[in-house]
Amino acid sequence: MNSRLTSFSYRIAQLHRIITLRLGEALAPLGIGRSQYPFLAELFLGGDGRSQETLAGALHLDKGATARALASLEADGLVRRVVNPDDRRERFVVLTARGEALRKPLIDRLRRATEVIAADFSDEERHLTLGFLDRMLVNVGAETPQQRDARADSLVGEYGVPSLISQGSGTAHPTCFGKGQNDTDAECISSPSVGAAQGSVVKVAVTDTTARESRTKGAAHE
Repeated sequence: MNSRLTSFSYRIAQLHRIITLRLGEALAPLGIGRSQYPFLAELFLGGDGRSQETLAGALHLDKGATARALASLEADGLVRRVVNPDDRRERFVVLTARGEALRKPLIDRLRRATEVIAADFSDEERHLTLGFLDRMLVNVGAETPQQRDARADSLVGEYGVPSLISQGSGTAHPTCFGKGQNDTDAECISSPSVGAAQGSVVKVAVTDTTARESRTKGAAHE
């Protein structure tokens, strides 16, 4: 018997290649490359302000591929990489206003791709299929989306830096980076809440040798 007839890996690999190809075609008019959209999607849906290493882990990519993709996104003005003042070897990735403007068109295209994949599936079939895929993720040692969301909900921030994400229904909160000693001197980038982690507004004023961080708590869970 042809092993491909019973191979999950073969089918999943086929789906991945076809979806990547079609998404690349759909995103080309937006100026988003195939190596870029996974990172933008992760920043949109999982929240920005995370380290390069965290993004690499979330997408199961090596550090080299992550660094190249983020450098490309930064060159296109879609993200900004900010040095962690407590560890200058580490950089946090923040969406720029130009990157943020791509949130809706990119997510709309991702959703349309999902609808193509699951065309004619009933609600029950969709639920069952997602459950089977989650079990496969667990079997290979990866987190399911639910596990990742639960872990994110338990975090205030990474490496002592408050999260840029706030609880809420999508209202925008600014993230500020600048050379001044006052918050009013900092340049602010909008970072909408996605409900993925606790926190509210982070404002960071950076000089050549010092950094100041302040955080205001968001609304408590109901």
